[in-house]
Amino acid sequence: MKTATLDELQKNSALLKEVGPILVTKEGHPIGFFRPLLAPDESLSIQARRELFKKASDKVRRLLNEKGITEEQVDTDIAALFEDDRR
Repeated sequence: MKTATLDELQKNSALLKEVGPILVTKEGHPIGFFRPLLAPDESLSIQARRELFKKASDKVRRLLNEKGITEEQVDTDIAALFEDDRR
C-alpha cells in the first residue's frame, strides 16, 4: 500500500489514478485512506448500482450508530480538517 501526505494527494493528480488504496497522512499521522473510484461496472444496471450504494450507505450508517457517532460529529471532524489546512 502506498502512503502519501494530504498535500501530496491534493497536488499530484497521478496519485489519484493509482489502482490500490493509499494511506493518507497529515503531520506524520494517518488520517484516512483514499480508495480510487473505479469505472462503473457497465454490466450492472443503474438500478443494481443504486441498490449496492444504498446497502453500503446503510452499513456505514449502522456502524456509526453502533459507535454513537452522529452525522454532526462527522461534519465537525471534516470541517476541522479543512480549517487546519487553511492555517
